[in-house]
Amino acid sequence: MKLLIIFFVAFSFLNAQTKTHISNLELTYHQVIGLEKINNKLFITSYGGGGGLAALDVYDTENNSIEMDILKDTDVKITFGNANMFKDSKDNLWIGDINSLYKMDLDGNIINLYKDIELPDSTYFEIRSITEDENGNIYFIKRNTRTHTSGKENGTNYSWATSTMEIIKYDGNSLEQLQFFESNGPKFEKIHYFKNKLYFSMLNFDMEMKYPGLFTLDLQTNKVESLNFTLPTVDDIEELSWESVRLVQFRRIFEFNNQIYIFVNIEASLSHFQCFIKYNEGNSKFEYISFERDESHDVIRNISSFCIQKERIFCQKSTYRDEKKEFYEFKDDEFVLMEFATELIPEVITHPASRSNIKRLDSTIGGLSMTGDAYINEKGELYSGTEHGLLIIKNFLQDISSVENNEINLKTIPDLTNVKNELYIESEFNINSYRIFDVNSKMLQSQSNLNSNNVNLNLEGLTIGIYFIELETQNGKKLIKFIKN
Repeated sequence: MKLLIIFFVAFSFLNAQTKTHISNLELTYHQVIGLEKINNKLFITSYGGGGGLAALDVYDTENNSIEMDILKDTDVKITFGNANMFKDSKDNLWIGDINSLYKMDLDGNIINLYKDIELPDSTYFEIRSITEDENGNIYFIKRNTRTHTSGKENGTNYSWATSTMEIIKYDGNSLEQLQFFESNGPKFEKIHYFKNKLYFSMLNFDMEMKYPGLFTLDLQTNKVESLNFTLPTVDDIEELSWESVRLVQFRRIFEFNNQIYIFVNIEASLSHFQCFIKYNEGNSKFEYISFERDESHDVIRNISSFCIQKERIFCQKSTYRDEKKEFYEFKDDEFVLMEFATELIPEVITHPASRSNIKRLDSTIGGLSMTGDAYINEKGELYSGTEHGLLIIKNFLQDISSVENNEINLKTIPDLTNVKNELYIESEFNINSYRIFDVNSKMLQSQSNLNSNNVNLNLEGLTIGIYFIELETQNGKKLIKFIKN
């Protein structure tokens, strides 16, 4: 599971009284459009208008420094509105773009899997969405577009575009086409690997679909199956009341608590809102989970953004300018209001060079929107992109920490920053189960029904890096961070 799932929409949560600090660090451009965290570095795509190209900057969270436009001396181009980033289990950074799929390793080496490819006239392709299985195979959606010209009439060229879609597998050595779809204008494609299947969506205007089709591709049989997704009614979303839904768009497909969820945008007669859908594999049903209807404004409230930390989801509900901004935790398919012991204080790590933009930031702090991706690290600090730079809230989660010393005693490896191939843990309380995660929240090892006060972990299969072990004891769950060398 990804450590955090991407913020595709406005994350407006600061109230008008919040104090904000601005540093002197700068990005290449002021608008953050994407983030990926690898070790202690944030890879940031930023955009400032003009030329249609974005820049890739790197923020070192430990040294508080930024390396600007690291691709300026390469032939790698990031296109605003088309490029998307993905981090795999080996901490390679993937960037899908027009006619390109880039892979950058930890040493900064970059390859383009589609370098020097020959395309027919008036043809281009886009890498739309990327995912990975437990064996490290990469899968992505490739959308091909070709423009056709029928001729001239009264000096005007008449043309139209046709599109096809492919699902491609990359095993580290070669590219393999798994499926090919003929269509005219598929859009809003998303893909996610789950239980030896690829879940993917497609909106097909040829079929005059007003909602995306949701499909699975079985990787053992190579069989494609439609999951019969349809527009929701009041029977699916009680809060719709007398409204009817006109359009549904998929924003993200993800897994949570060993089930498939979908983050969707719904356009109804009065309300335009985002909510979750849970897909039940057993009965092939879709369950919609949304905020309540706001009676004063007569609309359904919006999940303006969300992020995942381990097995917790944190959501921001959309509010109006004069209202207090609220966070909710998504528990047992319900939204539970979060209470904070101290005031949330955001800090603007970067700022645009334009003084007018800084003034705009100060004057609109009550509605500051987080428009890029966001991450919560092991210290409980939230990083997010905005239209005006990179922002951090250092005290967002204060309960994400290492285990208390009086409850867990580490005997053979007292230094958790230098763990080798074995880790022995003894607890004052019985340990019921444990799970080991990487920094992406991908579960690597687990064992349940231990009923013992100690565990001896074999870490030979783990590469050098940062990991977390979650222990469930009689006294609750405890999280330990360790570094394998």
